[in-house]
Amino acid sequence: MKVLGITNGHDSAVSLVVDGKLLGSVATERISRHKKDKYLSWEVIDYILKPHNLTIEDIDLVAIGNLDLGDNFVRVFYREDELYEYPFSELHPNFNSILNNSDNYHEEYGFEIFNGNHFYVPTVDYHQRDSISCNVLLGNEVLKGGIIVNHHTAHAASVYYTNNLERAAIFSLDASGITGERSSAFFLGDGNKLTYMGSPNTTIGNLYTVMTEMLEFGPGVVKAGTTMGAAPYGEPSQKIKDNWELLSEPQHQMTNITDNMTFNCWAASYITERPWQELRGWINEERELGISRIEKDFLYPLRILKGREEMSLEERFNHAASIQYTLEKTIQKYSKQLFHMTEGLNDGNLCIVGGTMLNCTSNYKLLKQMDFDNLYMYPATGDDGLSVGAALFCSYHLQDIPRQKFEISDVCYTGNEYEDIEEGVDYDEDIIAKMLSESKIVAWFQGRSEFGPRALGNRSFLANPTDPKMKEILNSRVKHREWFRPFAPIVLKERVTEWFDIHVDSPYMLYTCPVKKPWEIPSVTHVDGTARVQTLTKETNEKLYSLIEKLGQHTGVPIVLNTSLNVNGQPIVETPEEAIELFNNSDIDAIVINNKMLIK
Repeated sequence: MKVLGITNGHDSAVSLVVDGKLLGSVATERISRHKKDKYLSWEVIDYILKPHNLTIEDIDLVAIGNLDLGDNFVRVFYREDELYEYPFSELHPNFNSILNNSDNYHEEYGFEIFNGNHFYVPTVDYHQRDSISCNVLLGNEVLKGGIIVNHHTAHAASVYYTNNLERAAIFSLDASGITGERSSAFFLGDGNKLTYMGSPNTTIGNLYTVMTEMLEFGPGVVKAGTTMGAAPYGEPSQKIKDNWELLSEPQHQMTNITDNMTFNCWAASYITERPWQELRGWINEERELGISRIEKDFLYPLRILKGREEMSLEERFNHAASIQYTLEKTIQKYSKQLFHMTEGLNDGNLCIVGGTMLNCTSNYKLLKQMDFDNLYMYPATGDDGLSVGAALFCSYHLQDIPRQKFEISDVCYTGNEYEDIEEGVDYDEDIIAKMLSESKIVAWFQGRSEFGPRALGNRSFLANPTDPKMKEILNSRVKHREWFRPFAPIVLKERVTEWFDIHVDSPYMLYTCPVKKPWEIPSVTHVDGTARVQTLTKETNEKLYSLIEKLGQHTGVPIVLNTSLNVNGQPIVETPEEAIELFNNSDIDAIVINNKMLIK
């Protein structure tokens, strides 16, 4: 069975699963070159299908992990037997004008759903259901077979199935959530089946996004990692330490607030001690005017609020520390709740997934505080991973196809491969290792591209972790980003405990842990003495593993500094041509592309 998985919306992506085997996945931004691109195209779908000599006509089913209302490339028509039926007149007085609009969807009620004389809306319990059947229109191609997989179900499937687990508890927590659905959910995995176990009453990931926007460390969803990086420069307030649970749940009794977005505004004002009443009044005024979109509800007002009283950098660092502390405690609270709720059924396994779980500092704190035996994650844990999760869910849960075994390389290196470039000279490991030991910066391009936001050694800048000036050089001259942003180390797996306080494998760079010898690797050690570590095995990435071994012979340190092969605000490069263009326009010394290298 051939399943095309798609995520349509921010972090849009496409994946291909054939008979339960993941053959490929890619985020739209890698192809379109537009960061966080939400608009699918045939170019992205062809990228996935053509290497396998497939066309859209060969696809048996389209599995949708997220459906954005504003993208006309993907349209969905729900099957009548799955839905309640409403006459137009009872749905909305202006429905005829809406139907005639070029967008053909209803903003309040959601998806583009119409058929003949009736408009169909999902049943009341849709968001507690794992999937719903539909017909799909991709561009001008009509596909009869389509399944919309519940957002959090797709998240859960991506992490559960790719970790080869027979049973596990799964906690899905989004950074922003989706329309009409909670931003968090609990699941239990058992064999091929996933079971929804309820939703914890938290929007903490959403609040983290709001705070990021308010502190102006960058747009919330895109730059939440910047808030994480800024937090160690500040201290959480004692008020937050004593009362963080006030912020872990919307609709808390002390607030008398029933709207989650409004709660986030109240919570942000609680953290920063800015005037809540003025903010609430502004929101209510806007709502009376009929403009209650999420951006105008709490992102724009917070900008205005901040402008009334400028925050110092020290204040922003302290507020970042406060929201980071709240996030960590909240995730620990609900992870513990889920684990004990499924005790005896989870085999000691906890999976965490969703955009908020990209917070590596929180993940490590959870690992150290855990009541469970094992913690599992997925590299594309944000909404790009929904394309894989939806396809695997349809294959395993709905079709009961026998589960395939996933290797680490099968999970993280899922893009296309490219032929060697004609220019340059043959790759010489000794030359590149020596250049790195001399604090030269090397662009590294090999094999299949990574899936997810982390560069895991196939599309990377590499540098010397022992050079104390390298962090400043990379941030200012190469990456062009905030001076306080840290860089990550890749360490040979068998040597990790010599250098880092972590007792588990970290192949996807999703833990930030203490550094045991920070003075020896200063350029990958953050201000709080931690590093976002990736462990590497020869089986996963033999070529890079060998280079790190060789570098270690020069420096005495089996570690290389790794950061994504891009500049601030741009997607990670996908093709050799993009890599060469970046090389030519960057202050770096060499580039390796598969078996060729160029040196300035």
